[in-house]
Order: sequence, then structure tokens, then C-alpha cells
Amino acid sequence: MTIVQAQGADSKLFQPLAIANGKLTLSHRVVHAPLTRNRGEPLNSNSTPENPNRIWYPGDLVVEYYRQRATPGGLIISEGIPPSLESNGMPGVSGLFTEEQAAGWKRVVDTVHAQGGYIYCQLWHAGRATVPQMTGYPPVSASASVWDDPEERYTHPAVGDSEPVRYSDHPPIELTVAHIKQTIQDYCKAAKTAMDIGFDGVELHSGNGYLPEQFLSSNINRRTDDYGGTPEKRCRFVLELMDELAQTVGQENLAIRLTPFGLYNQARGEQRVETWTYLCESLKQAHPHLSYVSFVEPVSIRFITG
Repeated sequence: MTIVQAQGADSKLFQPLAIANGKLTLSHRVVHAPLTRNRGEPLNSNSTPENPNRIWYPGDLVVEYYRQRATPGGLIISEGIPPSLESNGMPGVSGLFTEEQAAGWKRVVDTVHAQGGYIYCQLWHAGRATVPQMTGYPPVSASASVWDDPEERYTHPAVGDSEPVRYSDHPPIELTVAHIKQTIQDYCKAAKTAMDIGFDGVELHSGNGYLPEQFLSSNINRRTDDYGGTPEKRCRFVLELMDELAQTVGQENLAIRLTPFGLYNQARGEQRVETWTYLCESLKQAHPHLSYVSFVEPVSIRFITG
């Protein structure tokens, strides 16, 4: 038997694709991945070591960046957008927790729509992959787990410093249950704002060793309460978060990004098959009409709908 694959314009890559439980139909399957570019405008333009800027909003450069990449019927996943000051992992990244940020992202959304494209808001919480010099808060995580490599450093020097600090010098604090609930509400508030200003959907960044995956990873999550200790309990934070987000924006407007094969940010947990199997089966049962699930595989990204 000879199998002939369609090429060129006949390839499935250029065929329509329905997402959002059929609400949106993409003209093609070339999806613009989330790419953080650190191009936000500082809210405090007079940043000093004594009074550093910690909040950025999308300005003209960000609007133009997304305009250039929007295509008719094409989907863009935004860069990671922090839902709170505590969650921001890098300078120059525009969050979605102030009026200025919401106004800036609305300009981005309107520009993408004017080009005929669609755009999802990816919500991103760095967890322990940040430092207090960045946010003004202690880093938070599933547990107070110190980074495995004592010499691994934060990505950028703080204002007034010449080199980045070591993560091991700023270990995270373990989120209390009350803090977990507040963090979920931070996500939900940002998700509601995203939909109110016109984003076509919301994607939860639950990979790359950031906060949700820190709960999923046994080497980081060493809790013995309802949020750790077994694959099922390590999934609880992500599942509760997805439940609340689905109630906030509707499951058809909600997506999730997963990296079950990744090792980024020292997410080196065991029981990966058990953990991500339980997570995916639970998501399918609780939210059968999610917009899509994005898996980052060892050599590719797979986009699953329906």
C-alpha cells in the first residue's frame, strides 16, 4: 500500500480547524506560539534601586508586534501574562492586573481583530522562577524547595545590579491553602478582564516549570496535605484552578498548555506518566468542551481539539 500525503496548499496545515467547541474556525493550522519579548512599557518610568519599576503595560511596540503577526483566520497565543504582581517572572512583561495594562492589551486585541485574526490570553505565574527584587514579594511555590543547582541564576540583573542573583539565595515560601485560593482568584480576575476586553479565549500556562507544573512535579512539590504526596493530590491545584477558570469564562473559552516531557526550570519530578495521565483524564471528564489542549513534546508542539 502506498500512502500519499498532501503537500502544499492541499496539506492539512492549511485546512480550517474548529476550536472553542466550534465557536471559532481557524482558516489554517499555523498557530503563533506564545513568545515573551519583554517589550512592555514601565509604569514607573523613573525606576531606581530605591524605587524600582515592577509593573509594565503594552505600549505601541507591543501593539505593532502583534499586528505584524496577525493573519486572517489565524490564531495567536499571547506571551505569558502575569495575573498579579507576585506572579511576574521577568522585567518588561505586561501583566493584566491594572487599568493601564487592560487598556494596553485591549489595543493589542483590537489590532489583531482588525487584521482578521484571533488571539488567546495566556495566563502565566512564575512561582519560584522569580526573585523578590523583581516582584517585591517572596517567591511562592508548592513547597519551599530550593533549586537543585545552587548556581543557577535569575534571567536579569535587578535595577542597579551588574549581574543576576542566584535562585538559591531566595528560596520560595510554601503557599498556604488560603494563599492558594487567593492565587486562583487572581487568575480568575485576570481571565475575566481578558474576556471583557475582547480576547477570544484564555490559555492557562501549566508547563515549563512554572507554578502549576511546580505543583505537578514531585521534586518541587513535597507537600503532605491535600495538594501533594500522590500523583492525584499533586494535580489538585491545576484541576481546582481549571474548574474556577471554566466557571469564570466558560470551558469553551478555556485552554491549557502542558509540558509532560519538559525539564525546564528544574521540573524533574517522578511518576510523570501517572501524574499527567490522571490530570488529562480528569480534565476530559470535568471539562469535555475545552477550547484545546496544547502539548509540548520533546521535538514538537501538538495542538489537540475536541
